[in-house]
Parts: sequence; structure tokens; C-alpha cells
Amino acid sequence: MSATVVRGKGMAIRTPTGASDLGRAFVRAAQHDPLVKELWVTTRRDGTHLWLLIDRAGDEEERRLFGLLDLLDEQFPKSDFQLHLLNPASYTIDLHDVLPRDAKKIFAPAA
Repeated sequence: MSATVVRGKGMAIRTPTGASDLGRAFVRAAQHDPLVKELWVTTRRDGTHLWLLIDRAGDEEERRLFGLLDLLDEQFPKSDFQLHLLNPASYTIDLHDVLPRDAKKIFAPAA
């Protein structure tokens, strides 16, 4: 199961553009972290869902990654969003099989 943190106060981001803006802001914060492999985004009635695929990580490393949400809280104070941290330590299947079918990839580091 993915670890999830829910953030938000008020109106949800309901447009793909808003979700993309939020996702790009998260990418700017996380892109140089060596654990980060891909970021995907979906939009639902309850807000924007960010799906972060990472390398195998421990609890402390996961908490550090969830801490990046503080930057989104500052930039998007009226937005509702959730981060789903997909850690291979928590799954026996390919992490891509966990993603919703309509998820859109917005970041993968250059090879």
C-alpha cells in the first residue's frame, strides 16, 4: 500500500493545468533527490494526487520526502493534494501497476 499524506485547506485543484502547476512545483523541489525516479499526477474530486516512484527507502528517508510538501503548502495554500509515495520496499509488484490508468507522467530523470 502506498504511504499517503493529505494536505489542503479549501477548494481542490480540479483542472489539469492546476494539477500540472502543482506537480511541476513538486518536481522542482524533488528532482535532485537520488531516491526520486518518477512523478505522476492525477486529478480527482478531492484534489490533485501526486504519485512519487522512488528507489527503496527507509522510514526516515520517506519522512524527508514527505517534508517537501511544506513547499507546496506555501505555494498553493488553498489547494487540496495528496502525495502517494511508492516505495519498492512496500510492494511485490511493479510500481507502475499501482498507478491509476489515467495518471500522467510529469517527471523522470534523464538517463
